[in-house]
Amino acid sequence: MTATSSVSRSRVRRRLSVTLLNEDGSRNPYGHPRHTGELWLRLPHAYWLEGHYKSLSFPGKTLLLIALSRPDGFYLPYDRASSWYGISADTAERGLRELREHGLLNVDVEWIKNPRSDDFYIEHRTYTLIGPFSKVSQDSAAKRGAGSPGATKEVD
Repeated sequence: MTATSSVSRSRVRRRLSVTLLNEDGSRNPYGHPRHTGELWLRLPHAYWLEGHYKSLSFPGKTLLLIALSRPDGFYLPYDRASSWYGISADTAERGLRELREHGLLNVDVEWIKNPRSDDFYIEHRTYTLIGPFSKVSQDSAAKRGAGSPGATKEVD
């Protein structure tokens, strides 16, 4: 059994050419999701640098990934978590609570009239990631990190 390499090396005249390969093992050159049309998710470096990979529990990590895939001000009623994301209402509630406790999530609460409710109002919560996980921070980091678009580098 041989391990597959994640780069391809060749010579172009007297220079070494190194090409990053696609991670699927096809040996095709890597294509950035932005250019290939694939869906992808950005996970900020703060996830590792601030220790969230150690401090967040499974529900917290799960809801962080869900929140990163959603726009600012997303709506997630606990009772819909199972049908929308395949997780229990309890997991959704614990994960959202944990993200708030870690200072990663802002919650906006609005009371909406509902004649079917005992109190004639229902609580409508919307969620927005904050800090380095916010959409503004992610977009800013992506623009700063958007260097050369090619995946091939030449080395002397």
